Amino acid sequence: MVLNNKVSNFFRTTWSVWSRCFHLLWIPTIISLGLTHGADPGMPNPTLLALFWG
Repeated sequence: MVLNNKVSNFFRTTWSVWSRCFHLLWIPTIISLGLTHGADPGMPNPTLLALFWG
């Protein structure tokens, strides 16, 4: 099936916006979930400094 240029550009733009949003929001979401829910019982609470320290 061949798409005309208008539909093809729409899909390409939509995919570009979706992938950009996914890349920019996925990692900060995972980090914030990890910092807000804390560590396992008995472990020290994680901090942002500890995240960058390694």
